[in-house]
Formats: sequence, structure tokens, C-alpha cells
Amino acid sequence: MHKVCVLELFTFKNVRSFSSIGGGEASHLVQFIRSSTHGEPINVTKWVSWYQSSNICKAAFGELLKDQMKFIELVKELVELASGFSVANIFPSIKILHVLSGLRSRILKVHKNVDAIVEDVINEHKKNIASCKKGNGAFGGEDLIDVLLR
Repeated sequence: MHKVCVLELFTFKNVRSFSSIGGGEASHLVQFIRSSTHGEPINVTKWVSWYQSSNICKAAFGELLKDQMKFIELVKELVELASGFSVANIFPSIKILHVLSGLRSRILKVHKNVDAIVEDVINEHKKNIASCKKGNGAFGGEDLIDVLLR
């Protein structure tokens, strides 16, 4: 994976296209903040997090991530579930704790939803490759999925 990223994904041309993704998303963020100044407080942390996640999604998946907000929320939920405290992690040999906590089933449920979104993106990329479209990236170049499908 490291070799693929260095030789294919992080070329000078691709890195330049990633910077244009960031610029476009930054202008969306500024427009949102400007349009929502009616004296109401704005959760800057939420929108900066959205900005970062959006940049990562566009660099990795291109413009094809239709459920981007849902995907970002699911990944956040998955991180919260996986990083939280669980008695089953302290006593991994006691298998019943995994069942009683319900954490594993919740993680698997969220993982299934994330997997469905990523599977749709991969299938859309395969369809575009089969129809000879030039790149699925944010600006017509290759993204991470295109590189990995080669």
C-alpha cells in the first residue's frame, strides 16, 4: 500500500489536484459561514471537521460519493464505538461479555452500512472504467479507488 501511494497517488500532478479540492471546499465553508450569520452561534468545530472529512472523501473517492454526509457520520460513529471503554476489552477471554455489552453488534451494524457505501463507490468506479471515462477524481484525474482498481 505504501508503494502504491508513493508511486501512484502522491505524484506531483495528483497532489496539485488535491490542493484545488481543498480550495473549493474552503470556499464552500466560507460561504456557509457568511450566509448563516444571523446573530446565531455557529459550531465551528463541526464545520471544520466536515471540511476536513469532505477533502479526504473527495481525494479518496472522487465526486462519486453520493452519501457523503451519511458516510462521514457513520465513520465518526464507528470511531466513537471503537475507541470507547468496554469491559469486554479488559477481559477478552470471557466471551459472554462481548455479547452482553452489545458493542460488537453495534460496530458490525455500522461497519455494514459503511461497507455498503464504499461498495457502491467501487461499483460506480468500475462502471466508469468499463465505459472508458477518464478518471473518477474530483477534477477528472485518478483518485485512490482508481489507483487501487488498476
